[in-house]
Amino acid sequence: MGIAEISPERYYRTVCIWNSVRRLVAMKTGVVFVLLLVASLPSKPVTAQSLGIAAVVNEEIISAYDLQSRISWNILTTNGRNDAETRQRHTKKVLDHLIDEKLKLQEAKRLGIKASQAELQRHIKFVEERLNLPSGGLYSIVRRAGLNDNVINGQFKSDIAWNKVVNRVLGFRVKISEEDIQDRIRQIELNKGRPEHRILEIFLPVDNPDREIQVANQARSITQQLEQGASFQSLAKNYSKSPTANKGGDVGWLRAGQLDPRLDAAIENMRPGQISQPIRTKNGYFILLLHSQRKPQEENKNLDPVVSVHQFYLPLPSNPSEQDVAQKMKVAKAAKAQSKTCKNLEQYGKKVGSTSLNINKIKLSSLAPNLIPLVAKLKVGESTELIKKTNGIVIYMLCDKLGKKKKNPKLTIRKQVEDQLINQRLGRMAQRYLRDLRRQAFVDIRL
Repeated sequence: MGIAEISPERYYRTVCIWNSVRRLVAMKTGVVFVLLLVASLPSKPVTAQSLGIAAVVNEEIISAYDLQSRISWNILTTNGRNDAETRQRHTKKVLDHLIDEKLKLQEAKRLGIKASQAELQRHIKFVEERLNLPSGGLYSIVRRAGLNDNVINGQFKSDIAWNKVVNRVLGFRVKISEEDIQDRIRQIELNKGRPEHRILEIFLPVDNPDREIQVANQARSITQQLEQGASFQSLAKNYSKSPTANKGGDVGWLRAGQLDPRLDAAIENMRPGQISQPIRTKNGYFILLLHSQRKPQEENKNLDPVVSVHQFYLPLPSNPSEQDVAQKMKVAKAAKAQSKTCKNLEQYGKKVGSTSLNINKIKLSSLAPNLIPLVAKLKVGESTELIKKTNGIVIYMLCDKLGKKKKNPKLTIRKQVEDQLINQRLGRMAQRYLRDLRRQAFVDIRL
C-alpha cells in the first residue's frame, strides 16, 4: 500500500497563506467588499481612550484598545451595524482570535520563526491586487476607518508565521495512503455525470463535548449574520477553523461523494447563492454556501468573462425609519429609470449623493457569489433591480463585457482528491496543535 507524503514545498503550495486572501478579504468578493466597506465607515474613529487590559496571554497583554479596534474592523468587513449590541456579540469571538494570534506568534518565536517585512508587503500587495486597489489602498481604507495599521498587520503577521510553524512541525507528518485516495475516487465515480458544485464552507469544530452548546450557538449566530447580509467569505476568514478559511471558505468544485454524506445531502437541496443552516457532523458544525453549479462537460468550455460594472450606492442613515428607506428607494428607482449607460448612472449619482464607484475589467468570478448570477444575465447598459443592504441601496449596471476562456487547466481528479485529503488532515493536526498550545498557556481574561 503506497503512501503519499507531503514535502514542505508541496505543503507550501497547497496552503501557503500569501497564495490566498486572508480574513479581511473575500477572495471572490474583493471589489464588492471594498465598496461596501468604504460606504459604511464609522463617523467616529476608535481611540485609545481606554488603555485597559482585555487579556494576558503568557505574560503578554492584549489591550482593550486592540480588542475594540479589531471589533470595529470585523464589523466593517462583514458589513454589519456598528452599534452596542453588535459590538457585544463580536467581543468574545474577536478576543478568542486575538488570543490565538498571540499563541501562534509566541510559538513561532520559540521556534525562531517570524514574518519578515518583505513577506508582509508581498501579502499586502497580493490583497490589494485582488481588490483592484492601488498600492497603499488597503492601508488607506484602514486609516479612513480611524484605525491603526496594526489592525491588519497583526493578523497577517500571525497568519504568515503560523503557516511557517505548521509547515515545519507538521508538514512531514501528513501521509495519505493510496487506498484512501482510491476509496474517495470510487465514491466520485459512482456519482459521475451528476452536476458539480462549487462550495464555500465555515467549519466550527466541537473538540470537547462540553463546548457543544457554545459552538451550536456560535453557528446560529453566524447564520443570522449571513441572513442579514454579512459577507460569507469574511465570516469564514474570521471564524472558520478549516484550512479553506485561507481562501474565504472556498472548497472549490466538488462532486457528490467528496464530502460527508450529511453535507452532500444538504447541497443536493440547495440553489446557487443559497446558504445552509448549521449542519452537525462527526467533527463539528458546517455552514455551506452553494456558490454555483455546472454539468461536468461544461468544465473546459466554461467562460469567465471580464466585466466592467458601475455600482450606484445610496447610503441609509443609521437606524433608518421606514420613511427614510422609502425616500431613498424612490431616488434609486428614479436613477435606474433615467440612466441608460454607466456614465448616466454615475452622473445621476453625483446629483443625489451616491457613493458610486466603478469596478473596471475584473473577472465575473471575482464578484460576490450572490452578485455573479445577477451580473451574468445583464447586457451592456442594463442594470440590476434595487438591492437593499444593511447600510444602503445598491444598483449594479454592466458597462462592458469581454468573453474570455479560463487559462488554468483542470487538476486531475486524483490530485484534487489527494490535495483535499491532505488539507483536511493537516487542518485537523493544526487545530490540535493550537488547542494544545492554548491548554498549556496562562490566559487571564479581564473583561
